[in-house]
Amino acid sequence: KSREALIIMLRDITRELAAVGLTLNSDKCSIQSTTAVSKPSLPIVVDGVKFPMVPAREGFKVLGTMYTLTTDTTAELDNRIKTARYLEV
Repeated sequence: KSREALIIMLRDITRELAAVGLTLNSDKCSIQSTTAVSKPSLPIVVDGVKFPMVPAREGFKVLGTMYTLTTDTTAELDNRIKTARYLEV
């Protein structure tokens, strides 16, 4: 039921963006699951466009910061360490 509601919401967002000449870039969009599932769920597909599901603990990056739905900061710390190592090279 919530999956269907999410599809409706994404269609609404896409329609409203199109009304002002914008598009939703699915390559930069992720849907974060609220469950503590260790493996990712099947992506949400809206009109042939796939939106990946991200587990709550894994999170996703927004403006360089990892956001998760847990109080565990491991994902953000790992992200910062990887970034620092990349910048050292």
